[in-house]
Amino acid sequence: MISAISFLAALLGASSATASTNCRQVARDVQSNGAVATTSDPSGQASVKVFTDAVVAYPECTSELEALWDWNVARDPNSPFPFAKSGDPKSYPLGPISWWWDVIYNGLFGGNPLLMFLFGWELFLAPFPIIIVLIIFPISLVIQFFKRKRA
Repeated sequence: MISAISFLAALLGASSATASTNCRQVARDVQSNGAVATTSDPSGQASVKVFTDAVVAYPECTSELEALWDWNVARDPNSPFPFAKSGDPKSYPLGPISWWWDVIYNGLFGGNPLLMFLFGWELFLAPFPIIIVLIIFPISLVIQFFKRKRA
């Protein structure tokens, strides 16, 4: 099946460099549509149709769709979903704070809780003192500028 998707993509002239669509979002949509199709059709034919339709509709996203197909075929419960929403801070429950946590925990430390415990909290808290200093310093400059000199 993977070779069929590759052949279809090559036939359509897929190019990821000219991708104007968000291929990660396409892969997430295909995954959700494929899950719905699998529950309605246990034979799996509807799920295959969802994937092939996606390759035809979005030829520039072939590599992402192939990775998604490989992940679905492997069905390892310990492997993370290959196209999590780590690039979109608005999609997290706490907004940019949980996005920053995900970038450090999953991106930098690979989901290792020991490394996060040892080093991650410093990296997680590092932007806050910088922001505070960038707010307090200009305010103190303005106060010093307008402060009258005592004789």
